[in-house]
Amino acid sequence: GEQLLVETLRGTLSPYEAERNAAAANLERLERMPACAGVLLRLACTGAVDAAVRQAAACALKNFVAAQWASGVLSAADQ
Repeated sequence: GEQLLVETLRGTLSPYEAERNAAAANLERLERMPACAGVLLRLACTGAVDAAVRQAAACALKNFVAAQWASGVLSAADQ
Protein backbone atom coordinates (compact mmCIF):
# COMPACT_ATOMS: atom_id res chain seq x y z
CA GLY A 1 0.00 0.00 0.00
CA GLU A 2 0.89 3.57 0.56
CA GLN A 3 3.51 2.85 3.24
CA LEU A 4 5.31 0.42 0.92
CA LEU A 5 5.40 3.12 -1.74
CA VAL A 6 6.77 5.67 0.76
CA GLU A 7 9.55 3.27 1.79
CA THR A 8 10.30 2.50 -1.86
CA LEU A 9 10.54 6.21 -2.69
CA ARG A 10 12.88 6.69 0.28
CA GLY A 11 14.98 3.84 -1.07
CA THR A 12 15.35 5.61 -4.42
CA LEU A 13 17.06 8.44 -2.52
CA SER A 14 19.59 6.18 -0.81
CA PRO A 15 23.29 6.98 -1.16
CA TYR A 16 23.88 3.24 -1.72
CA GLU A 17 23.63 2.10 -5.34
CA ALA A 18 22.35 -1.40 -4.54
CA GLU A 19 19.56 0.01 -2.38
CA ARG A 20 18.63 2.59 -5.04
CA ASN A 21 18.56 -0.08 -7.75
CA ALA A 22 16.39 -2.38 -5.66
CA ALA A 23 14.01 0.48 -4.87
CA ALA A 24 13.83 1.48 -8.55
CA ALA A 25 12.98 -2.09 -9.54
CA ASN A 26 10.33 -2.24 -6.82
CA LEU A 27 8.91 1.09 -7.99
CA GLU A 28 8.57 -0.29 -11.53
CA ARG A 29 6.55 -3.21 -10.13
CA LEU A 30 4.37 -0.92 -8.02
CA GLU A 31 3.66 1.34 -11.00
CA ARG A 32 1.80 -1.56 -12.61
CA MET A 33 -0.85 -1.33 -9.89
CA PRO A 34 -3.93 0.64 -11.00
CA ALA A 35 -3.96 2.93 -7.96
CA CYS A 36 -0.26 3.83 -8.11
CA ALA A 37 -0.67 7.13 -9.97
CA GLY A 38 -3.27 8.33 -7.49
CA VAL A 39 -1.12 7.38 -4.51
CA LEU A 40 1.91 9.12 -6.04
CA LEU A 41 -0.16 12.26 -6.57
CA ARG A 42 -1.46 12.15 -3.00
CA LEU A 43 2.06 11.68 -1.62
CA ALA A 44 3.40 14.55 -3.75
CA CYS A 45 0.73 16.88 -2.35
CA THR A 46 0.60 15.89 1.31
CA GLY A 47 2.44 17.30 4.26
CA ALA A 48 2.30 13.90 5.97
CA VAL A 49 5.62 12.84 4.44
CA ASP A 50 8.92 14.68 4.28
CA ALA A 51 9.85 16.95 1.38
CA ALA A 52 12.30 14.46 -0.13
CA VAL A 53 9.58 11.80 -0.39
CA ARG A 54 7.13 14.37 -1.84
CA GLN A 55 9.70 15.32 -4.49
CA ALA A 56 10.46 11.67 -5.27
CA ALA A 57 6.72 11.00 -5.61
CA ALA A 58 6.32 13.96 -7.98
CA CYS A 59 9.24 12.75 -10.13
CA ALA A 60 7.92 9.19 -10.16
CA LEU A 61 4.47 10.45 -11.18
CA LYS A 62 5.98 12.55 -13.99
CA ASN A 63 7.95 9.54 -15.22
CA PHE A 64 4.89 7.31 -14.96
CA VAL A 65 2.77 9.70 -17.05
CA ALA A 66 5.56 10.14 -19.62
CA ALA A 67 5.91 6.36 -19.96
CA GLN A 68 2.17 5.92 -20.38
CA TRP A 69 2.13 8.61 -23.04
CA ALA A 70 5.07 7.09 -24.89
CA SER A 71 3.45 3.65 -24.84
CA GLY A 72 0.21 5.02 -26.28
CA VAL A 73 -1.85 4.30 -23.16
CA LEU A 74 -2.55 8.04 -22.84
CA SER A 75 -3.63 9.90 -25.94
CA ALA A 76 -3.29 13.55 -26.91
CA ALA A 77 -6.88 14.00 -25.68
CA ASP A 78 -5.67 13.04 -22.18
CA GLN A 79 -3.31 16.01 -22.14
